[in-house]
Amino acid sequence: MKILTSDEVRHAEQEAVETQELSTLLLMQRAGFSVAQFCLLNFKFDSVCVICGKGNNGGDGFVAASGLLEMGKQVNVVVLARGPDDLSTDAAHWCERLSVKPLWVSKESDFNSKAVQQALAADLMIDAIFGIGFKPPLKGVAKRAVQIMNEFEGEIVCVDVPSGVDADSLEPSSEDEEEAAVIGDGIITFIAPKPAHVFGNLTSGPVAVAELGVEA
Repeated sequence: MKILTSDEVRHAEQEAVETQELSTLLLMQRAGFSVAQFCLLNFKFDSVCVICGKGNNGGDGFVAASGLLEMGKQVNVVVLARGPDDLSTDAAHWCERLSVKPLWVSKESDFNSKAVQQALAADLMIDAIFGIGFKPPLKGVAKRAVQIMNEFEGEIVCVDVPSGVDADSLEPSSEDEEEAAVIGDGIITFIAPKPAHVFGNLTSGPVAVAELGVEA
């Protein structure tokens, strides 16, 4: 299997949309259901908290949340945004279709609300904050969210790459960088592995690639 950079993955996605009649919404749906399937195959849990960003990584998280709800899991969704208008177009599409009410977190103090605290007391967390478009460092509410996940006593599944990681990095993570990115117990990425998956020592748990029907 090829190792692709972020730009190469975006190019493959665009080629698929243009030549294979695959919409970006369909690709996001496939990615999200792959996340749900990965969680069910590799981890034991009854409750899950999906922490979503504003972009397409968050959109994958919304679809994963819907899939896990259909499987009978107790699901809460925390979104690092002020509301739906902050989301990317595709992410907003899938957010609107959630059958649970998202919890919006736009400032660090919002994490202290009773509803968010209850959501964070789950068996499993899904990190769907940042994907391959992210470049360090983490800032603001996203940085606090990563700190919360790294303090979490349950297991964490990272969508595409752990939030805080540069997908194109060729350098292994060090102990000094532990607070700069999510330390996950499993990772599911899409289309192809990126350099950080191979060289970054990102997790000691399972790593899977969902090709999404895209030729890379």
